Order: sequence, then C-alpha cells, then structure tokens
Amino acid sequence: DIQSPGIYIGDPSNQEFFFSVTDSDLQTKGCNKADDYDKFWAIGGIVHNITVEFYTDTNFDPTLNQQVQLSSSSNYLYSFKAYSPGTKVVDHSNHIYVNFTLNNVKLTLPTCFTSILTGPSVNGSTVRMGEYSSGTIKNGASPVPFDISLQNC
Repeated sequence: DIQSPGIYIGDPSNQEFFFSVTDSDLQTKGCNKADDYDKFWAIGGIVHNITVEFYTDTNFDPTLNQQVQLSSSSNYLYSFKAYSPGTKVVDHSNHIYVNFTLNNVKLTLPTCFTSILTGPSVNGSTVRMGEYSSGTIKNGASPVPFDISLQNC
C-alpha cells in the first residue's frame, strides 16, 4: 500500500510502502510454508501505473509536433527492495529496477486555438459562470452566454 498522494520521481530517495497478503490461501499455503532459510514462495508481484505529465508555461511556443524526452541521471528510473523481508529470505531480497525510455515522444497539439473569447460574462480569458446549487442547476439555472472564436482549424 502506498499512501496518498503517491510517490513521485524527485521525492526523497527512500519511500516506505507495504506489501500485504489478503488471500488466506496464499498465507497458509505459501507464506507459512516458507519455514527454513532457503525456502521461500513467490506469491505475487508488483503492479504499478506510471503517469507522465507535461506542463508548459508562457514561454512554450507550440508547433504542430513537439518532440520531448524524459531526462534521467541514472540507468533506471526507480527501484524496489524489501529491506526487511524476514530472516529466512533476507539474502534473497534484491532490488527490482524499473526503467523505460521516453525518448522522441511526440506531443501532438490541438488543431484549433482559441483566438477570441467574448460575451457579457467574459473578463480576459475567464468566463464568469456564477455559483449555483445542484437544485438550481436541476431546476434550470439561467444560461451564461459566451462565444469562442477559433483559429487554425
């Protein structure tokens, strides 16, 4: 189990998480039978999702296709190791290194850009929609008119 908000690349190097056996058959037929030094059971694996988010600022100058790559100062992104797996298997506990390359990733940008946003509730690039309760919306809240003009479509 990993606590919220998760583990992020760039966080402190040591993060703590826990493996747990939730199936009683695995516990009794697997873990409990690993009862001497060189006897251990593989009872699962690591399942994880990786999300890579790209952020831009006002200096970003989009082109039709932008190539990016993930920088790394190592030959792997992160690793797992159970430092306290139990006295009977401690010598068998090794790092699991996780790596993948994100070289030459093409970001395809939207085909349209907002050039003009107009209407009585518009202030710059913000449309003031107002505040409504769910009941007001359900019963037909007043519409907030605004127009978006697109370019390069």
